[in-house]
Amino acid sequence: MLDSKHRVEASRLRQSHQAARAFRVGEREVAEVQGEFHGGGSSVPSGALDRRLPNFIMAQGNGIREPPFIAAFMHPPTLFKRSGASYPPAREDLTMKLGLSIGYSGAHLEVPVALVQRAEELGYDSVWSAEAYGSDAITPLAFLAARTNRIKLGTGIMQLAARTPANAAMSAASIDAMSGGGRFIAGLGVSGPQIVEGWYGQPWGKPYYRVKDYVAIMRKIFKREEPVTHEGREISLPYKGEGSAGLAKPLKSILHMNPDIPIYLATGGETMVKLTAEIADGWLPMGFVPGAMEEYGPWLEEGFRRAGNGKSLKDFTIQASVHVEVDNDVKGAR
Repeated sequence: MLDSKHRVEASRLRQSHQAARAFRVGEREVAEVQGEFHGGGSSVPSGALDRRLPNFIMAQGNGIREPPFIAAFMHPPTLFKRSGASYPPAREDLTMKLGLSIGYSGAHLEVPVALVQRAEELGYDSVWSAEAYGSDAITPLAFLAARTNRIKLGTGIMQLAARTPANAAMSAASIDAMSGGGRFIAGLGVSGPQIVEGWYGQPWGKPYYRVKDYVAIMRKIFKREEPVTHEGREISLPYKGEGSAGLAKPLKSILHMNPDIPIYLATGGETMVKLTAEIADGWLPMGFVPGAMEEYGPWLEEGFRRAGNGKSLKDFTIQASVHVEVDNDVKGAR
């Protein structure tokens, strides 16, 4: 049963879902996309954005009030290519998957379980949590893992300063195991200096190298090939710096983790986007709007080249957040 806040007309939401899956670049107007991460989260307060979906999708969604945010996945990502752009279109799977962003809490924490369950029933691919400086991104997904069966569980995002890479890996692997395996997506981001230093009391440092070290350590922990050692520019294991007791030794996870838990990065600048394409499985883009692939495409291709393993768009997922206003009246929804 759905309460009044989360009531969804299933047949019409299904029609909207199917319409979105059929959506193709260059065939009709695309939705505006907002990829900003406010304080490390992937969602914004209701009404903060004035965005609209194309009439084609809106017309299929009459009577639906929720969900207000949809995370759109393209694999490869051709959805946001502007008509006439020079960036070549992908020619393989153009299916768009839908996800639901529940964001982070306000003054009171309410996890919309019924809404997420309905989304799962209707074939939504994923649900995304967030964190800023209140509720965390991990705990709600653990709760939802126990109340759902299939839908993927993503953090959009876990802030790097909030936990060590070892703790992030442990949390991700624990929820993935409890949910049956193959369901967790570790979305990571650096947030900003105000939160990193003002809330977590950590130095801002050099984000590029911190992200690179963080991801490398998480990968090693997931794989369990040997006790973890890492000599990085920002993070090293075992720790041997100031205040060290000198007694540390490399360790290997007791839990046999899923070695293939995907890691997505929330980035926006050229240097960080290239790094994302090089080391991550997916991208949570910041400021991703129609036509953005003409600029971002070459950055991604350079990152794939640096990976040196034949990586390309077909091995990579882009997740972009779309603000959705669904109403009985198309003009009213605008």
